[in-house]
Amino acid sequence: MKIIGIACSPRPRGNSTILLEEALKGAREAGFETEIYRLAQMNFSMCIGCDKCSEDKKCVFEDDLTELFPKLEKADGIIISASVFGMGLNALGKSMVDRSQIYWARKYVFEDEPFPSRPGALIACAGTTFEGVFNCMVKPIKYFYKMLDVDYRHQLLHNPVDKPGEIKEKEEALAKAYQLGKNLL
Repeated sequence: MKIIGIACSPRPRGNSTILLEEALKGAREAGFETEIYRLAQMNFSMCIGCDKCSEDKKCVFEDDLTELFPKLEKADGIIISASVFGMGLNALGKSMVDRSQIYWARKYVFEDEPFPSRPGALIACAGTTFEGVFNCMVKPIKYFYKMLDVDYRHQLLHNPVDKPGEIKEKEEALAKAYQLGKNLL
């Protein structure tokens, strides 16, 4: 069984990515195959709202996301990690969610058969303790999962942690991430 992790942080060693790596370590130690995709290292375009996906089930762009999405369709579990920017999902993560419009078209325009249900999780870090800091993070991830028929089962939302690598000092958060990955399925 395969669990795919998607790191949405623009930082190569961002706090949310470190937690994702720990979750995937837990998944591997539970016997699962894992793979991680780092959006900051991928080449992809933003959705331009052309609605081509609603005409022929195909995105006008052929890039790294068009290669990633079929892998997500087949994954047995998905964990997305992201950092909060401006009280919401950062631009890399939001661009990926926007490009999932193709799945909305498949589900509601073409009424395709649903994908098999499987578990999904969100790991997120924020630098502030403002009330509701994760609200605009959770909603787009839940939408993304809904379009892929992924059941949003787990979340690890940690704050305040802002400086790159600071999460390494938070043993409790690292342990929770490890357990999330170990118990995802």
